[in-house]
Parts: sequence; structure tokens; C-alpha cells
Amino acid sequence: MTKLSEISKENIKKEQERRQEERQQKILQEEQAERDRLHLKEKEERQQKVLQEEQAERDRLHLKEKILQEQEAQEKARIQREEEEARQAERNRIQEMEFKLKEKERILQEEQQA
Repeated sequence: MTKLSEISKENIKKEQERRQEERQQKILQEEQAERDRLHLKEKEERQQKVLQEEQAERDRLHLKEKILQEQEAQEKARIQREEEEARQAERNRIQEMEFKLKEKERILQEEQQA
């Protein structure tokens, strides 16, 4: 019976060692899985940050383009106003010259009739 008892104890010990090894392997696998999850999470966060930075840059460029377009539109409107004012000033000058010319003609006619 001692032989059988020794074999049984040895089998129990081997089974305990096997189970301990399985528990350790499971713990190692869980730790590795957790490291993998953290690594993936960090990678996703970095990618998200890059995407956000790229979107922010696109937004800044879009805003800058919009500001430039608005400035160009304002400059164009200013030039058109100045050109229209110049044309109006020229028309006014011509009308004034015509008026003075007619006034001189009227005075000459009055002098000739007198």
C-alpha cells in the first residue's frame, strides 16, 4: 500500500503542478491580452488625435480661404465704388462744362441781340 500511496501522492503532486502551471499560463495570457488591449487603445487614441489635428488644420485652412475670399470681395466692391464715383465725377464735370458753355452761348446771344 505504501507503493500505491506514493504513486497516488506523486500523481496528486503532478496534478497540482499541472494545475498551477495552467493557472500561471492563464494569468500570463490575461496579462498579455491586457497589454494588447492597452496598446490597441493607445494606437487608436494616437490615430484619433492625428485625425483631429488634420481636421483642425483643414478647418483653419477653410477659414483662412473664406477670409481671403471675403477680403477679395470687399476689395472688388471698393474698386467698383471708386470707379463708379470717378465716372459720376466725370459726368458731373461734363454737365458743368455743358452748362457753362450754354451759359456763355446765352450771354453771347444776348450781347448780339442787344
